[in-house]
Amino acid sequence: MAVAAGGVLVAGAGGDGGPAPAATAGGATAPVERRTLVDRQRADGTLGYGDARKVANRLPGTITWLPSSGARVRRGERLFEVDEKPVILLDGKRPAYRRMARGMSGGEDVRQLERNLVALGYDPYRAITIDRTFDAATAAAVRRWRKALGLPAGSAVELGRVVFLPGTRRVTELSAQVGDAAGGGAGGPTLTTTANRQHVTLELAAADASVAHAGQRVDVELPDSSHVRGRVARVGTVATAASDQNGGSGDPTITVTVTLLGKRRGLDRAPVSVELARSARRNVLAVPVTALLAQRGGGYALQLAAGRRLVPVTTGLFADGYVEVRGAALREGQRVTVPAS
Repeated sequence: MAVAAGGVLVAGAGGDGGPAPAATAGGATAPVERRTLVDRQRADGTLGYGDARKVANRLPGTITWLPSSGARVRRGERLFEVDEKPVILLDGKRPAYRRMARGMSGGEDVRQLERNLVALGYDPYRAITIDRTFDAATAAAVRRWRKALGLPAGSAVELGRVVFLPGTRRVTELSAQVGDAAGGGAGGPTLTTTANRQHVTLELAAADASVAHAGQRVDVELPDSSHVRGRVARVGTVATAASDQNGGSGDPTITVTVTLLGKRRGLDRAPVSVELARSARRNVLAVPVTALLAQRGGGYALQLAAGRRLVPVTTGLFADGYVEVRGAALREGQRVTVPAS
């Protein structure tokens, strides 16, 4: 009798553990009940913050303020200051690479700027059309934005005044100090940020790739043995094999990213384990595995507590000490004997 490997979770109508076998004069019995059986595979991973991005200053002058490590910076807030003037975080995937002003050629950087100006409330008259063109409405919104930040009057955004990064960011490393000469141009990084939401990175054996799929809900066990829910965000499509200690290639793996749901846990680079569903059977008749009786000619049977009659059954999924059973004479609510181990 092959029992599925890996950790499993069983949920039944009578609760997660289900009713314990009842003792009778003829031995213990257990009910035939409808349950959902889920066979899960456990995988080790690392909890942290992904999407690390280094931020370089592009403005001349002196760095006069830096955030603390671990600070969270939202859209429209300052990442750092040069000559007591802020460098602002805006939401976007395309990096800022040029000065933005009226008369410039269109581009995705302009679209990102307009989207942020609208979201931050600098287009009160709804004059901006979010497109790739820096027009009069865009210039008017930039003037309002500059005034609110205490920047010199104007309708242009100089290179280095904004940094486009996706979403809220978490500062993880400071590479510069207050008082350092900024210098402008292509200098070294000023700080490093990551995404704000925590995630777990798994290296799953390529042979088990079908176990994980995007959107799948999973259970994550933290180092303190508490559990949180997560969702599979990405499943790698390219298998890689790391070198082993003898210089050979190890088993190929794929990278799976799991996003934590709910409250942040404040842990970084922490070892965790994740349970991924291998297979599931919902609303099936199930009994404890120990109730199965092997038949001399092959197959299995259950002994009904009433009358001690043997009922042949076909087995399905095994999970957490229970087994799916099917049989013509089997009904929900019947009690079957559980031989003493």
